[in-house]
Amino acid sequence: MLMTEAEEIHLPAEQPTGAGAPEGQSVSWDLKVGSRARRIFVILAWIGIPLFAGIVTYTVWLNGRGSAFIEASRDEMIMSNWRFNPSAGTSDLSKQIEASVHQAIERDEYLLDKLLLLVSVYSTILSFLALGTVIVSRQDAKEQLQKVREDTRALAEESRQRIDKIRTEAKTELKDLKEQIRAEFPIISQLQRHVLDLILELETKYPEEQNVAKRLPGSNWKTEVRQQQVLLDELQIVAVSVIVLDEEHLLKLYLALARSYLVRYQTGSQTDDDAARAYLYADYAIRSSPNNAEAWRTKGVIALIRFDAADEAGKKTGEIQDLLRSAKRDLIECLKIDPNDLGGYFNLAIIHDKDLNRSEAIRLSQEALGRLDKIPRKSLEKFLPDVSVNLACYLADEFRDASETAKKDELCKMIVDVCRECRTYLRDVLKSNKAKEGYTENMRRELKEKGDFRGLPEETHTALEELAGAPWSNGTIRSQQTATPQPAGGAAV
Repeated sequence: MLMTEAEEIHLPAEQPTGAGAPEGQSVSWDLKVGSRARRIFVILAWIGIPLFAGIVTYTVWLNGRGSAFIEASRDEMIMSNWRFNPSAGTSDLSKQIEASVHQAIERDEYLLDKLLLLVSVYSTILSFLALGTVIVSRQDAKEQLQKVREDTRALAEESRQRIDKIRTEAKTELKDLKEQIRAEFPIISQLQRHVLDLILELETKYPEEQNVAKRLPGSNWKTEVRQQQVLLDELQIVAVSVIVLDEEHLLKLYLALARSYLVRYQTGSQTDDDAARAYLYADYAIRSSPNNAEAWRTKGVIALIRFDAADEAGKKTGEIQDLLRSAKRDLIECLKIDPNDLGGYFNLAIIHDKDLNRSEAIRLSQEALGRLDKIPRKSLEKFLPDVSVNLACYLADEFRDASETAKKDELCKMIVDVCRECRTYLRDVLKSNKAKEGYTENMRRELKEKGDFRGLPEETHTALEELAGAPWSNGTIRSQQTATPQPAGGAAV
Protein backbone atom coordinates (compact mmCIF):
# COMPACT_ATOMS: atom_id res chain seq x y z
CA MET A 1 0.00 0.00 0.00
CA LEU A 2 1.34 3.43 -0.96
CA MET A 3 2.22 5.79 1.83
CA THR A 4 2.46 9.59 1.99
CA GLU A 5 4.21 11.98 4.30
CA ALA A 6 0.86 13.12 5.59
CA GLU A 7 -0.20 9.61 6.60
CA GLU A 8 -0.83 9.29 10.27
CA ILE A 9 2.06 7.77 12.24
CA HIS A 10 1.14 4.83 14.43
CA LEU A 11 3.44 3.79 17.24
CA PRO A 12 3.31 0.17 18.37
CA ALA A 13 1.30 -0.26 21.51
CA GLU A 14 2.99 -1.80 24.54
CA GLN A 15 2.05 -5.44 24.61
CA PRO A 16 1.70 -7.32 27.87
CA THR A 17 3.99 -10.27 28.46
CA GLY A 18 3.34 -13.62 30.06
CA ALA A 19 -0.10 -15.10 30.24
CA GLY A 20 -1.91 -11.81 29.68
CA ALA A 21 -3.75 -9.28 31.80
CA PRO A 22 -3.34 -11.05 35.19
CA GLU A 23 0.40 -10.63 34.93
CA GLY A 24 0.35 -7.42 36.99
CA GLN A 25 -1.11 -9.26 39.97
CA SER A 26 1.43 -12.07 39.57
CA VAL A 27 4.35 -9.64 39.36
CA SER A 28 3.10 -7.77 42.44
CA TRP A 29 2.86 -11.04 44.46
CA ASP A 30 6.31 -12.16 43.27
CA LEU A 31 7.81 -8.85 44.26
CA LYS A 32 6.37 -9.08 47.78
CA VAL A 33 7.58 -12.67 48.26
CA GLY A 34 10.95 -11.89 46.73
CA SER A 35 11.46 -8.84 48.92
CA ARG A 36 10.78 -10.84 52.09
CA ALA A 37 12.87 -13.80 50.92
CA ARG A 38 15.77 -11.49 50.19
CA ARG A 39 15.80 -10.13 53.71
CA ILE A 40 15.68 -13.65 55.17
CA PHE A 41 18.51 -14.91 52.97
CA VAL A 42 20.69 -11.89 53.71
CA ILE A 43 20.22 -12.40 57.46
CA LEU A 44 20.96 -16.12 57.14
CA ALA A 45 24.04 -15.35 55.08
CA TRP A 46 25.40 -12.85 57.65
CA ILE A 47 24.79 -15.24 60.52
CA GLY A 48 25.32 -18.61 58.86
CA ILE A 49 28.59 -18.03 56.99
CA PRO A 50 30.69 -16.79 59.98
CA LEU A 51 29.12 -19.46 62.22
CA PHE A 52 29.88 -22.15 59.67
CA ALA A 53 33.49 -20.93 59.33
CA GLY A 54 33.88 -21.06 63.10
CA ILE A 55 32.49 -24.61 63.25
CA VAL A 56 34.86 -25.76 60.50
CA THR A 57 37.87 -24.15 62.24
CA TYR A 58 36.95 -25.65 65.60
CA THR A 59 36.41 -29.09 64.03
CA VAL A 60 39.81 -28.99 62.32
CA TRP A 61 41.51 -27.89 65.53
CA LEU A 62 39.67 -30.52 67.55
CA ASN A 63 40.55 -33.27 65.07
CA GLY A 64 44.20 -32.19 65.11
CA ARG A 65 44.33 -32.20 68.85
CA GLY A 66 42.57 -35.55 69.10
CA SER A 67 44.92 -37.02 66.48
CA ALA A 68 48.00 -35.85 68.43
CA PHE A 69 46.59 -37.24 71.65
CA ILE A 70 45.84 -40.61 70.02
CA GLU A 71 49.32 -40.78 68.47
CA ALA A 72 50.93 -40.12 71.84
CA SER A 73 48.76 -42.78 73.49
CA ARG A 74 49.59 -45.32 70.79
CA ASP A 75 53.30 -44.70 71.08
CA GLU A 76 53.12 -44.95 74.86
CA MET A 77 51.15 -48.21 74.56
CA ILE A 78 53.66 -49.68 72.11
CA MET A 79 56.57 -48.64 74.29
CA SER A 80 54.77 -49.95 77.33
CA ASN A 81 54.23 -53.30 75.64
CA TRP A 82 57.80 -53.33 74.54
CA ARG A 83 59.03 -52.34 78.04
CA PHE A 84 56.91 -54.74 80.04
CA ASN A 85 57.24 -57.57 77.60
CA PRO A 86 60.96 -57.70 76.87
CA SER A 87 60.68 -61.39 76.49
CA ALA A 88 57.98 -61.18 73.80
CA GLY A 89 58.92 -62.77 70.55
CA THR A 90 59.05 -61.23 67.14
CA SER A 91 55.62 -62.58 66.17
CA ASP A 92 53.93 -61.02 69.21
CA LEU A 93 55.61 -57.73 68.50
CA SER A 94 54.34 -57.84 64.92
CA LYS A 95 50.80 -58.54 66.12
CA GLN A 96 50.98 -55.60 68.50
CA ILE A 97 52.21 -53.32 65.73
CA GLU A 98 49.48 -54.55 63.34
CA ALA A 99 46.81 -53.99 65.99
CA SER A 100 48.07 -50.47 66.59
CA VAL A 101 48.17 -49.70 62.86
CA HIS A 102 44.65 -51.12 62.43
CA GLN A 103 43.36 -48.87 65.23
CA ALA A 104 45.06 -45.87 63.63
CA ILE A 105 43.49 -46.65 60.24
CA GLU A 106 40.02 -47.02 61.78
CA ARG A 107 40.49 -43.75 63.57
CA ASP A 108 41.56 -42.01 60.36
CA GLU A 109 38.58 -43.47 58.47
CA TYR A 110 36.27 -42.27 61.18
CA LEU A 111 37.77 -38.78 61.00
CA LEU A 112 37.52 -38.88 57.19
CA ASP A 113 33.80 -39.80 57.36
CA LYS A 114 33.24 -36.88 59.68
CA LEU A 115 35.10 -34.58 57.32
CA LEU A 116 33.04 -35.79 54.33
CA LEU A 117 29.86 -35.27 56.29
CA LEU A 118 31.01 -31.79 57.19
CA VAL A 119 31.83 -31.03 53.56
CA SER A 120 28.41 -32.30 52.39
CA VAL A 121 26.65 -30.15 54.98
CA TYR A 122 28.72 -27.20 53.90
CA SER A 123 27.88 -27.87 50.24
CA THR A 124 24.18 -28.14 51.06
CA ILE A 125 24.25 -24.83 52.89
CA LEU A 126 26.08 -23.20 50.02
CA SER A 127 23.49 -24.62 47.58
CA PHE A 128 20.66 -23.12 49.60
CA LEU A 129 22.47 -19.81 49.77
CA ALA A 130 23.08 -19.95 46.00
CA LEU A 131 19.39 -20.73 45.42
CA GLY A 132 18.44 -17.81 47.58
CA THR A 133 20.81 -15.60 45.65
CA VAL A 134 19.23 -16.70 42.37
CA ILE A 135 15.73 -15.98 43.66
CA VAL A 136 16.80 -12.59 44.93
CA SER A 137 18.53 -11.83 41.62
CA ARG A 138 15.40 -12.86 39.72
CA GLN A 139 13.28 -10.51 41.77
CA ASP A 140 15.78 -7.72 41.15
CA ALA A 141 15.62 -8.46 37.42
CA LYS A 142 11.81 -8.36 37.51
CA GLU A 143 11.91 -5.04 39.28
CA GLN A 144 14.32 -3.68 36.70
CA LEU A 145 12.18 -5.07 33.86
CA GLN A 146 9.08 -3.51 35.33
CA LYS A 147 10.88 -0.19 35.60
CA VAL A 148 12.06 -0.45 32.00
CA ARG A 149 8.49 -1.17 30.88
CA GLU A 150 7.15 1.79 32.76
CA ASP A 151 9.87 4.03 31.31
CA THR A 152 9.13 2.70 27.82
CA ARG A 153 5.40 3.35 28.20
CA ALA A 154 6.09 6.84 29.47
CA LEU A 155 8.48 7.51 26.59
CA ALA A 156 6.01 6.15 24.02
CA GLU A 157 3.19 8.26 25.43
CA GLU A 158 5.42 11.31 25.48
CA SER A 159 6.43 10.63 21.86
CA ARG A 160 2.79 10.29 20.82
CA GLN A 161 1.91 13.55 22.48
CA ARG A 162 4.83 15.31 20.82
CA ILE A 163 3.97 13.89 17.40
CA ASP A 164 0.31 14.86 17.80
CA LYS A 165 1.36 18.32 18.86
CA ILE A 166 3.76 18.67 15.92
CA ARG A 167 1.13 17.37 13.50
CA THR A 168 -1.52 19.74 14.84
CA GLU A 169 0.87 22.67 14.69
CA ALA A 170 1.93 21.74 11.16
CA LYS A 171 -1.69 21.53 9.96
CA THR A 172 -2.50 24.84 11.60
CA GLU A 173 0.56 26.52 10.14
CA LEU A 174 -0.18 25.06 6.69
CA LYS A 175 -3.76 26.28 6.86
CA ASP A 176 -2.63 29.73 7.97
CA LEU A 177 -0.03 29.78 5.20
CA LYS A 178 -2.64 28.88 2.57
CA GLU A 179 -4.96 31.59 3.85
CA GLN A 180 -2.11 34.08 3.89
CA ILE A 181 -1.12 33.19 0.32
CA ARG A 182 -4.70 33.47 -0.86
CA ALA A 183 -5.08 36.81 0.88
CA GLU A 184 -1.81 38.21 -0.45
CA PHE A 185 -2.17 36.66 -3.90
CA PRO A 186 -5.82 36.90 -5.02
CA ILE A 187 -4.88 35.12 -8.24
CA ILE A 188 -4.49 31.87 -6.24
CA SER A 189 -8.08 32.08 -4.98
CA GLN A 190 -9.32 32.73 -8.50
CA LEU A 191 -7.37 29.76 -9.82
CA GLN A 192 -8.78 27.55 -7.12
CA ARG A 193 -12.36 28.55 -7.89
CA HIS A 194 -11.75 28.00 -11.58
CA VAL A 195 -10.22 24.55 -11.01
CA LEU A 196 -13.04 23.49 -8.69
CA ASP A 197 -15.57 24.54 -11.32
CA LEU A 198 -13.74 22.45 -13.91
CA ILE A 199 -13.69 19.45 -11.55
CA LEU A 200 -17.42 19.87 -10.96
CA GLU A 201 -18.04 19.89 -14.71
CA LEU A 202 -15.84 16.80 -15.12
CA GLU A 203 -17.71 14.94 -12.38
CA THR A 204 -21.00 15.90 -14.05
CA LYS A 205 -19.83 14.46 -17.36
CA TYR A 206 -18.43 11.28 -15.79
CA PRO A 207 -20.33 10.73 -12.52
CA GLU A 208 -19.27 8.05 -10.09
CA GLU A 209 -22.74 6.49 -10.45
CA GLN A 210 -22.08 5.77 -14.15
CA ASN A 211 -21.31 2.11 -14.79
CA VAL A 212 -18.45 2.59 -17.23
CA ALA A 213 -17.99 -1.18 -17.46
CA LYS A 214 -21.08 -1.54 -19.58
CA ARG A 215 -20.52 -1.48 -23.31
CA LEU A 216 -20.94 2.04 -24.66
CA PRO A 217 -21.66 3.18 -28.21
CA GLY A 218 -18.63 3.67 -30.43
CA SER A 219 -16.87 6.93 -31.10
CA ASN A 220 -18.61 9.62 -33.17
CA TRP A 221 -18.20 13.35 -33.71
CA LYS A 222 -20.19 14.25 -30.59
CA THR A 223 -18.30 11.92 -28.28
CA GLU A 224 -14.96 12.93 -29.81
CA VAL A 225 -15.66 16.65 -29.22
CA ARG A 226 -16.66 15.83 -25.66
CA GLN A 227 -13.49 13.87 -25.04
CA GLN A 228 -11.26 16.53 -26.56
CA GLN A 229 -12.92 19.10 -24.32
CA VAL A 230 -12.06 16.88 -21.37
CA LEU A 231 -8.44 16.84 -22.52
CA LEU A 232 -8.33 20.63 -22.62
CA ASP A 233 -9.94 20.86 -19.18
CA GLU A 234 -7.41 18.33 -17.92
CA LEU A 235 -4.50 20.50 -19.07
CA GLN A 236 -5.90 23.51 -17.23
CA ILE A 237 -6.63 21.54 -14.07
CA VAL A 238 -3.41 19.60 -13.77
CA ALA A 239 -1.31 22.72 -14.35
CA VAL A 240 -2.38 24.30 -11.07
CA SER A 241 -3.98 21.44 -9.12
CA VAL A 242 -0.94 20.71 -6.96
CA ILE A 243 -0.80 24.35 -5.86
CA VAL A 244 -4.42 25.21 -5.20
CA LEU A 245 -6.07 21.88 -4.29
CA ASP A 246 -6.12 20.01 -1.02
CA GLU A 247 -6.10 16.19 -0.74
CA GLU A 248 -9.89 15.88 -0.83
CA HIS A 249 -10.25 17.79 -4.08
CA LEU A 250 -7.18 16.12 -5.58
CA LEU A 251 -8.87 12.75 -4.94
CA LYS A 252 -12.02 13.89 -6.73
CA LEU A 253 -9.95 15.22 -9.62
CA TYR A 254 -7.91 12.05 -10.11
CA LEU A 255 -10.94 9.77 -9.89
CA ALA A 256 -12.90 11.88 -12.38
CA LEU A 257 -9.97 11.87 -14.80
CA ALA A 258 -9.54 8.11 -14.37
CA ARG A 259 -13.20 7.55 -15.23
CA SER A 260 -12.99 9.91 -18.22
CA TYR A 261 -10.02 8.08 -19.72
CA LEU A 262 -11.64 4.72 -19.03
CA VAL A 263 -14.73 5.84 -20.98
CA ARG A 264 -12.45 7.13 -23.73
CA TYR A 265 -10.70 3.73 -23.80
CA GLN A 266 -14.01 1.86 -24.10
CA THR A 267 -15.64 4.12 -26.68
CA GLY A 268 -12.54 4.81 -28.80
CA SER A 269 -10.07 2.48 -30.45
CA GLN A 270 -9.13 0.92 -27.12
CA THR A 271 -5.52 2.06 -27.25
CA ASP A 272 -3.30 1.27 -24.30
CA ASP A 273 -2.36 4.92 -23.75
CA ASP A 274 -5.94 5.77 -22.66
CA ALA A 275 -6.13 2.71 -20.40
CA ALA A 276 -2.67 3.42 -19.00
CA ARG A 277 -3.54 7.05 -18.24
CA ALA A 278 -6.76 5.98 -16.51
CA TYR A 279 -4.74 3.44 -14.49
CA LEU A 280 -2.13 6.07 -13.51
CA TYR A 281 -4.77 8.60 -12.47
CA ALA A 282 -6.35 5.96 -10.25
CA ASP A 283 -2.89 5.34 -8.79
CA TYR A 284 -2.50 9.08 -8.14
CA ALA A 285 -5.85 9.02 -6.35
CA ILE A 286 -4.53 6.26 -4.08
CA ARG A 287 -1.37 8.27 -3.37
CA SER A 288 -3.39 11.32 -2.40
CA SER A 289 -5.78 9.27 -0.21
CA PRO A 290 -4.37 5.80 0.60
CA ASN A 291 -7.38 4.91 2.75
CA ASN A 292 -10.02 5.58 0.12
CA ALA A 293 -11.77 2.37 -0.93
CA GLU A 294 -13.19 3.86 -4.15
CA ALA A 295 -9.68 4.72 -5.38
CA TRP A 296 -8.49 1.14 -4.86
CA ARG A 297 -11.63 -0.24 -6.52
CA THR A 298 -11.25 2.08 -9.52
CA LYS A 299 -7.66 1.03 -10.07
CA GLY A 300 -8.56 -2.65 -9.80
CA VAL A 301 -11.48 -2.33 -12.23
CA ILE A 302 -9.35 -0.52 -14.81
CA ALA A 303 -6.83 -3.37 -14.72
CA LEU A 304 -9.68 -5.89 -15.00
CA ILE A 305 -11.23 -4.12 -18.01
CA ARG A 306 -7.85 -3.98 -19.74
CA PHE A 307 -7.49 -7.72 -19.09
CA ASP A 308 -10.92 -8.39 -20.63
CA ALA A 309 -9.98 -6.37 -23.71
CA ALA A 310 -7.08 -8.71 -24.54
CA ASP A 311 -7.64 -11.59 -26.93
CA GLU A 312 -7.45 -15.17 -25.73
CA ALA A 313 -3.79 -15.52 -26.67
CA GLY A 314 -2.91 -12.22 -25.04
CA LYS A 315 -4.63 -13.17 -21.79
CA LYS A 316 -2.14 -16.00 -21.37
CA THR A 317 0.90 -13.73 -21.48
CA GLY A 318 2.67 -12.81 -18.27
CA GLU A 319 2.05 -9.09 -18.72
CA ILE A 320 -1.74 -9.43 -18.96
CA GLN A 321 -1.82 -12.05 -16.21
CA ASP A 322 0.00 -9.53 -13.99
CA LEU A 323 -2.86 -7.11 -14.65
CA LEU A 324 -5.37 -9.65 -13.33
CA ARG A 325 -3.26 -10.29 -10.22
CA SER A 326 -2.89 -6.55 -9.69
CA ALA A 327 -6.66 -6.10 -9.98
CA LYS A 328 -7.22 -8.81 -7.36
CA ARG A 329 -4.77 -7.18 -4.92
CA ASP A 330 -6.37 -3.76 -5.37
CA LEU A 331 -9.91 -5.07 -4.85
CA ILE A 332 -8.86 -7.03 -1.75
CA GLU A 333 -7.35 -3.82 -0.37
CA CYS A 334 -10.60 -2.02 -1.19
CA LEU A 335 -12.59 -4.50 0.91
CA LYS A 336 -10.06 -4.27 3.75
CA ILE A 337 -10.65 -0.52 3.91
CA ASP A 338 -14.42 -0.77 3.45
CA PRO A 339 -15.94 -4.24 4.06
CA ASN A 340 -19.28 -2.90 2.79
CA ASP A 341 -18.07 -1.82 -0.66
CA LEU A 342 -20.54 -3.69 -2.88
CA GLY A 343 -18.57 -2.85 -6.03
CA GLY A 344 -15.49 -4.44 -4.51
CA TYR A 345 -17.36 -7.70 -3.91
CA PHE A 346 -18.87 -7.65 -7.40
CA ASN A 347 -15.58 -7.18 -9.25
CA LEU A 348 -13.54 -9.48 -7.01
CA ALA A 349 -16.10 -12.25 -7.63
CA ILE A 350 -15.64 -11.75 -11.38
CA ILE A 351 -11.86 -12.15 -11.00
CA HIS A 352 -12.27 -15.39 -9.05
CA ASP A 353 -14.63 -16.69 -11.72
CA LYS A 354 -12.03 -15.90 -14.39
CA ASP A 355 -9.45 -17.72 -12.25
CA LEU A 356 -11.72 -20.80 -12.40
CA ASN A 357 -12.44 -20.44 -8.70
CA ARG A 358 -16.23 -20.30 -9.05
CA SER A 359 -16.92 -21.45 -5.49
CA GLU A 360 -15.12 -18.35 -4.15
CA ALA A 361 -17.04 -16.14 -6.59
CA ILE A 362 -20.31 -17.59 -5.27
CA ARG A 363 -19.18 -17.16 -1.65
CA LEU A 364 -18.23 -13.51 -2.19
CA SER A 365 -21.52 -12.75 -3.94
CA GLN A 366 -23.55 -14.38 -1.17
CA GLU A 367 -21.54 -12.53 1.48
CA ALA A 368 -22.23 -9.24 -0.30
CA LEU A 369 -25.97 -9.95 -0.45
CA GLY A 370 -25.90 -10.66 3.29
CA ARG A 371 -24.69 -7.10 3.97
CA LEU A 372 -27.47 -5.15 2.24
CA ASP A 373 -28.54 -3.41 5.45
CA LYS A 374 -25.01 -1.96 5.84
CA ILE A 375 -24.42 -0.84 2.26
CA PRO A 376 -25.21 2.77 1.21
CA ARG A 377 -28.19 3.30 -1.06
CA LYS A 378 -26.02 4.83 -3.79
CA SER A 379 -23.96 1.64 -4.01
CA LEU A 380 -27.07 -0.58 -3.92
CA GLU A 381 -28.62 1.28 -6.84
CA LYS A 382 -25.48 0.81 -8.91
CA PHE A 383 -24.33 -2.71 -8.06
CA LEU A 384 -27.17 -4.76 -6.51
CA PRO A 385 -28.77 -5.88 -9.82
CA ASP A 386 -25.33 -6.88 -11.17
CA VAL A 387 -24.32 -8.79 -8.03
CA SER A 388 -27.59 -10.74 -7.88
CA VAL A 389 -27.79 -11.63 -11.58
CA ASN A 390 -24.09 -12.55 -11.67
CA LEU A 391 -24.62 -14.86 -8.69
CA ALA A 392 -27.45 -16.54 -10.59
CA CYS A 393 -25.08 -16.94 -13.55
CA TYR A 394 -22.38 -18.56 -11.38
CA LEU A 395 -25.02 -20.98 -10.10
CA ALA A 396 -26.09 -21.69 -13.69
CA ASP A 397 -22.51 -22.70 -14.50
CA GLU A 398 -22.58 -25.00 -11.50
CA PHE A 399 -25.80 -26.50 -12.85
CA ARG A 400 -24.16 -27.31 -16.19
CA ASP A 401 -21.24 -28.98 -14.43
CA ALA A 402 -23.42 -31.00 -12.02
CA SER A 403 -24.22 -34.62 -12.78
CA GLU A 404 -26.68 -35.54 -10.02
CA THR A 405 -30.35 -34.76 -10.58
CA ALA A 406 -30.90 -33.69 -6.96
CA LYS A 407 -28.01 -31.23 -7.19
CA LYS A 408 -29.33 -29.78 -10.44
CA ASP A 409 -32.80 -29.32 -8.94
CA GLU A 410 -31.31 -27.57 -5.90
CA LEU A 411 -29.25 -25.21 -8.09
CA CYS A 412 -32.28 -24.35 -10.24
CA LYS A 413 -34.26 -23.41 -7.16
CA MET A 414 -31.36 -21.29 -5.87
CA ILE A 415 -31.13 -19.42 -9.20
CA VAL A 416 -34.81 -18.49 -9.21
CA ASP A 417 -34.73 -17.59 -5.49
CA VAL A 418 -31.75 -15.23 -5.95
CA CYS A 419 -33.41 -13.41 -8.83
CA ARG A 420 -36.78 -13.24 -7.07
CA GLU A 421 -35.31 -11.95 -3.79
CA CYS A 422 -33.39 -9.25 -5.65
CA ARG A 423 -36.54 -8.16 -7.50
CA THR A 424 -38.54 -8.07 -4.26
CA TYR A 425 -35.86 -5.99 -2.53
CA LEU A 426 -35.69 -3.52 -5.41
CA ARG A 427 -39.46 -3.18 -5.48
CA ASP A 428 -40.32 -3.06 -1.78
CA VAL A 429 -37.18 -1.68 -0.08
CA LEU A 430 -34.87 0.20 -2.44
CA LYS A 431 -37.61 1.54 -4.75
CA SER A 432 -35.09 2.86 -7.26
CA ASN A 433 -36.16 3.12 -10.90
CA LYS A 434 -32.52 3.12 -11.99
CA ALA A 435 -31.86 -0.16 -10.16
CA LYS A 436 -35.07 -1.69 -11.52
CA GLU A 437 -34.04 -0.84 -15.06
CA GLY A 438 -30.62 -2.37 -14.47
CA TYR A 439 -32.18 -5.56 -13.12
CA THR A 440 -34.55 -5.92 -16.07
CA GLU A 441 -31.76 -5.25 -18.57
CA ASN A 442 -29.44 -7.82 -16.95
CA MET A 443 -32.15 -10.49 -16.77
CA ARG A 444 -33.16 -10.06 -20.41
CA ARG A 445 -29.55 -10.17 -21.53
CA GLU A 446 -28.90 -13.48 -19.77
CA LEU A 447 -32.20 -14.97 -21.02
CA LYS A 448 -31.17 -14.53 -24.65
CA GLU A 449 -30.02 -17.47 -26.72
CA LYS A 450 -26.35 -16.79 -25.96
CA GLY A 451 -26.94 -15.57 -22.44
CA ASP A 452 -25.78 -17.34 -19.29
CA PHE A 453 -29.28 -18.71 -18.56
CA ARG A 454 -29.22 -20.77 -21.73
CA GLY A 455 -29.76 -24.50 -21.34
CA LEU A 456 -31.75 -24.24 -18.12
CA PRO A 457 -34.85 -26.41 -17.72
CA GLU A 458 -37.96 -25.00 -19.36
CA GLU A 459 -39.73 -24.46 -16.02
CA THR A 460 -36.78 -22.52 -14.64
CA HIS A 461 -36.42 -20.49 -17.82
CA THR A 462 -40.12 -19.61 -17.74
CA ALA A 463 -39.90 -18.50 -14.11
CA LEU A 464 -36.92 -16.24 -14.89
CA GLU A 465 -38.76 -14.76 -17.90
CA GLU A 466 -41.70 -13.92 -15.64
CA LEU A 467 -39.32 -12.19 -13.18
CA ALA A 468 -37.76 -10.18 -16.00
CA GLY A 469 -41.03 -9.21 -17.69
CA ALA A 470 -43.52 -8.80 -14.85
CA PRO A 471 -44.65 -5.20 -14.12
CA TRP A 472 -43.01 -3.74 -11.01
CA SER A 473 -46.35 -2.70 -9.56
CA ASN A 474 -47.49 -6.34 -9.44
CA GLY A 475 -45.76 -8.35 -6.74
CA THR A 476 -47.44 -11.68 -7.44
CA ILE A 477 -45.18 -14.01 -9.41
CA ARG A 478 -45.72 -17.72 -9.33
CA SER A 479 -43.38 -19.76 -7.17
CA GLN A 480 -40.66 -21.92 -8.73
CA GLN A 481 -39.80 -25.21 -7.14
CA THR A 482 -37.25 -26.52 -9.61
CA ALA A 483 -34.74 -24.48 -11.68
CA THR A 484 -31.12 -23.85 -12.94
CA PRO A 485 -28.38 -20.92 -13.69
CA GLN A 486 -24.89 -19.49 -15.20
CA PRO A 487 -22.31 -16.45 -15.14
CA ALA A 488 -22.20 -13.04 -16.75
CA GLY A 489 -21.63 -9.37 -16.33
CA GLY A 490 -18.49 -7.33 -16.85
CA ALA A 491 -16.42 -5.32 -14.40
CA ALA A 492 -17.93 -2.12 -13.05
CA VAL A 493 -16.28 0.90 -11.52
